[in-house]
Formats: sequence, C-alpha cells, structure tokens
Amino acid sequence: MAFFLSDKHVARWRRLLVGAFCISCCHGTSLGASGPLQPADGGVIDLPMLRDPVLADAAHELQVDPRYAPLWLEALKRPEFDLRMNAIMSFRDLRQRGAAAPNGLLPLLVELLQNDPNRHVRLAAAQTLVTFDDRDAAGALLAAAANPDNVGLDMVRLVDEALARWNYVPARAVWLKYLASVEQAPARATSAIHSLGQTGATEARDALSAMVMDEGRTAALRLVAADALARVAADGLQPMAEALADSVSPSDRLLAVRLLTSQAGDAVTNLLAKLALDSEPPVAAAALAMLTDRDPATVCQRFVSLALADDPNVRLQIVRALSTRADADSLSVLSEHTGDPSVAVRTIVRDSLIRFDQNAELREQVRKATREHLNDDDWRSLEQAALIAGALDMEETADRLIELLNHDRPEVRLASASALRLLSLETTLPAILTQARLLTERATQVIQQPEVFLDVSNETTQLFMAIGEHRYRPADELLRQYVPKHCGFDGTTRGAAVYALGKIYEDQNVPELAELLIERLSDDNPFDPEAIPVRRFAAISLRRMKVDEALDALRWFRTEQGTPVPIKAACHWAITQLTGESLPPLNPVVQRPTGYFLEPLN
Repeated sequence: MAFFLSDKHVARWRRLLVGAFCISCCHGTSLGASGPLQPADGGVIDLPMLRDPVLADAAHELQVDPRYAPLWLEALKRPEFDLRMNAIMSFRDLRQRGAAAPNGLLPLLVELLQNDPNRHVRLAAAQTLVTFDDRDAAGALLAAAANPDNVGLDMVRLVDEALARWNYVPARAVWLKYLASVEQAPARATSAIHSLGQTGATEARDALSAMVMDEGRTAALRLVAADALARVAADGLQPMAEALADSVSPSDRLLAVRLLTSQAGDAVTNLLAKLALDSEPPVAAAALAMLTDRDPATVCQRFVSLALADDPNVRLQIVRALSTRADADSLSVLSEHTGDPSVAVRTIVRDSLIRFDQNAELREQVRKATREHLNDDDWRSLEQAALIAGALDMEETADRLIELLNHDRPEVRLASASALRLLSLETTLPAILTQARLLTERATQVIQQPEVFLDVSNETTQLFMAIGEHRYRPADELLRQYVPKHCGFDGTTRGAAVYALGKIYEDQNVPELAELLIERLSDDNPFDPEAIPVRRFAAISLRRMKVDEALDALRWFRTEQGTPVPIKAACHWAITQLTGESLPPLNPVVQRPTGYFLEPLN
C-alpha cells in the first residue's frame, strides 16, 4: 500500500481550515462571536431565545479511515524514533475521539513500554495504554514505574493514578515500600500515599499514622498522609486527632480536622466544634465545612456569629448552613451578605433568598430585603437584588430596575436588563427601547474596546429578547439596523434582533424583511461567514413570518454538508412548520480525523 509522510505545516493548515468550517457543527449550541452572558457572581444570564423553539440535534459519528491502523502499526516497529512517537500519539488522539483499539495495538504498546530503548517512547506507550484503559497492562505499567531507567516523575504519577483508579491490589506493596524511603524520594512517596488512600489500603494504616505524627516531616507531606489515613481508617482516629488539636502548631490542628473526615460520633462533633473556633481561618473553615456537611443545624445554633468573620471561607460555611434553614433568623443573616465580597457567598445568599420566597411566611421578608438592597450603594448588592427581583417577578421594582440600566457597573446593568425581561411588563417597553437605542449608539463608539463592547452587546441582547417577547413593533427600525452583515454589532445580539423581528411580524410576510432574512440565511461564504445566531434565527423568523418563498433555501441548508448543526436544525423546524411534512432526522455530523503524520496516498 502506498503512503506518504504529510508535510507538518500543510497538515496544520488543513486542520485549521477544517476547524474553521466545522467548529459550529461540533458544538450545537455555539453562539457565534460572543459566549454565554456572565454576571460577576458566575451564574449564567439566561438566553431563552435559544429554546424558542427547542430544536432537534444531530447525532455525531466518528469515521476513521481503516487504512490508518496498518500504516501506524508498521511505524511502531520502525527503528526511527519520530515514527514510533508519532504513531503512538496518533493512536492516542483517535482514542480520545472515541475510537477503539485496533487488533494488535495494545500488545505492541506493552512491548514498547518494556523494551523500547528510548524513555520518551516508553512514557508515550504508557500514556496511551492508560488512555485505552488497558487494565491487562497493569503489571507492565507497575514494573515500568519502578524501572530506574524511566527517569522522572511523569511515569510514576501516570502509573500510580491509573493503578489506583483500577484498584490494582498488587501495587499496594510497592507503594508501601516507597513510604519507607520518603527521605530519598519524597515526590515518589507522595504519589504512593495518594494511591494508598484512593484504594483504601488498610494495610497502610500504621505507616500513615506514623507519618502523620512525625513532626520531622514537612507539613505538606503530613497533610497528604492525613488525607490518605482518613480514607483507609473508618474509625479509631479520634485520639490522634485530639492530640493534634491541642498543638500550638496551626498545621497540626489542620491535620486534626483532616483526620476526622471519616470519623463519626458525638465526641468527633464536639472536637470539630472546638476546631471551628480556631484562631487560624484555614483550620476554622475546614472544621466548619465538615460540620456543615454533617449537621448544619448545629452550625446555625452555635456559630452564626462567624458570619461576620474576615475570612471568606469561614463566612461561606456559615451561609451554607443557614441556607438549609428556611426561617426568619437565617433569612435576616443571609440578607446581610447579599453584597458579600466573596462570589461564592453572595451566590449562595441569592439562591437561598429565591428559594425562601416559596415559603409564604417568609415571602414578605425576602421581598422587603430585596427592595432595600435595590437602593444600596454597593454594586454587588444591586446586582444580586436585581437578579432576585427578576426571578421573583417583583413588578414593583420595575422603575428602579430601569434606573439601574444606566449604572456605572456593567454587572448591575446586565442584571437589571435580565430582570426587566423576566418581569415582562408592557409598561417598561418604551424605556427598554430607549435604552436599546442608547446602547446601539454606544456600541459604535466602543467597538475598539472588546470588553466594553461585549458588555454593551450582552445588555442589548437581553433588551432585544424582551422586545421580541412582547412583539413591540416600535422597535422595528432599530432592530433592522442589526440585520446587515457588516453592521458592526455582535453576532449574538444580531441574532436576538432577528429573533425579535420574527416575533414582531409573526404570521405576517413582510417582503423586504423576508428578502433580507433569506439573504442572511443563505450567506455561507467560507472566508467571511455570517454569524451562526443570525442564520439560525433568520430560518426561525422566516417560518414565523410564513415566508413560503424561503423553502428552497431552507431545504438546501437543512442538508448541505458544510452547514453548522444549529442552522440545519432551525431549517428542519421551519420546513416542518411551514409545510407539515414529516422529515427524517438530521444527517449525523461525521468526524473524519485527518492531518496525521502518516496517511494513505489516496
């Protein structure tokens, strides 16, 4: 069989081109130029237009050229180092894409692991065996990790992690041996300790206990040993933890907490309660986290004052505990942390207040606190209060939310725009349109400032969805500014504008608009592609407007090979809705990996 060695640069260019054409096919929810909208707290601002309508997805299918395996297997037997390495890496790449091991590969990899003269090839063979989850190779991997010729920790860590995951019992004796030589190979011993803990090796209990109590060891090593010991010993560690808890050393007291992970009983709870009041925040936070997981009621009763602690991790554990108790006292404390500097803390607070609102006895307290926070000076409180007001449909906050659309902080503006969309009040639409016009003008001014431009685009997208949901026709002129291809606006925001236009003119074929949308749907220029959201919502809006003359374009792009899946799915939906046809499922997205070091000639 004829073959050639692909030019490295040609292959790289080829992969880049394939990626440019297919990236949207591989990710059915691709949003084009901008990604999901993110407020400062890490939650995702919703884009309901992506579910209006819910579109079918396409199956994904991997097709590997069957001629690859014989070529690469032959390359594994060649004396040239680069051929063996490239073949191993190519097989690993295919495995990561979901391909199975061809006949003869795994035994050959084991042979390379054991006998290849180059340590890099041996390591690559080990990595690929692990990637293929070849548990039959466990013995060979264990021997490779012990081989002094395999210099470095890469082999050791790779093998230890795999054998621990596979619970390969013969490895435990080897790991125990390394515990005894910790001075000579501390990193090797650390890996062994992790593995013993992961496999629950009870035979390691005495050695790990001695290491935990050995003050001559480093604090890091003792902590690793404590974590492993807690996993291998289901009981009996309380006396050791008590001795460490009385130490003047903060690291010893932290060891005490870690040892109690698997221990139970009132005495253990009391010891954790003592450590929860430790002067060192890492110790206190660790003890509180464990107590909160086990008994949040006790944390609420005994440690609520720690909600005022300087350390964010300590505050986090208190609000976690309070979030489990839907009562007025807990709500009052939580509300004080709506603007907490910690992202994690204020996120839990926000979610808790929304959940507490389901309790009729707490509803007015939740809403009163939200209204108060909407008048805070702190932007974090304002952001969270806006998100809460929107989630709870607090219509009385609409005027304040409109004011906040012009706040200095983009997080507050975005949260307020999202909240107004959720409130869905017709009375707010004139103000929403006015703000959208201001944002459109600002977008043209900040296009050279990517972060600011994205903030403006995210806010506008929320407002356009609100306009679309209400089919607010006075926005027509503004929305149409976003339809042309090179209009200078973000792809997702342009998609939202097209979405809104389809809603506004539902059941009404507007010829000039229909022509524009057919043009946007049909723009598949590979060197200057139209944004996926624009094409997707063009197809959806053409159906909403009942544009029968769009059927030819819709049918073409439903099946055209290079069309991204979101656009194909939108065309599929539009055709079935326009014609009532029962269409077969979308063709699967076929992935044919190419660009490897060695490929068939034709």
